[in-house]
Amino acid sequence: MDCFVLTHKVLKVKEEVEVEVIGMFEQFETRDNIRKEDHNILAILKDENFIINNEIDKLLKDFVEHVWDHRVGKKVEVGNFYGKEQAEDLITSSKIK
Repeated sequence: MDCFVLTHKVLKVKEEVEVEVIGMFEQFETRDNIRKEDHNILAILKDENFIINNEIDKLLKDFVEHVWDHRVGKKVEVGNFYGKEQAEDLITSSKIK
C-alpha cells in the first residue's frame, strides 16, 4: 500500500517521518485486461496542517493517472477520495496477520 505524504517541506530519500493519516483515494490499475485495486493513503506530517481541496485532488489524480504512461498496456484510474476513518479501516484490513 502506498502513502502520499502531503507536506510543504523537502523530504530526503529514506527519511523517516511521523505522520497522521488524513484520508485515502481509490486507485484502479488495468494491465493485460486485468483490473485490480491499489488504493493510496494520504497523510500529513505531525507538525503541519494541510487541507485537501479540489486543487490537491486534481494534482494527485493527474499524477497517479499519468506517472505510468511510459508502461505499455498499463492504465491507472483514480476513483473516490475518502476521509480518515475509511483510510484507517483500509490500513487495519490490510495488516498481515
